[in-house]
Amino acid sequence: KVGEETGTLDDQLASASEYFNRELEVKIRRFTSMFEPFTILMVGAAVGFVAIALVSAMYGVLNGFKAEETG
Repeated sequence: KVGEETGTLDDQLASASEYFNRELEVKIRRFTSMFEPFTILMVGAAVGFVAIALVSAMYGVLNGFKAEETG
């Protein structure tokens, strides 16, 4: 309303646009800074799960060989 009355509506809209663009950039930066550690944890958990699965499978195979030797 003030911009309409003073004739500076264009300037005020440009200023508001810059403000909201800066706010959006801050929110995006904040989201990505929280998202990166979460992604690293998820990838680490997946790698750990695969490693444990492989080791337990190899352990099972070795126990199978030992059972055949003694049996």
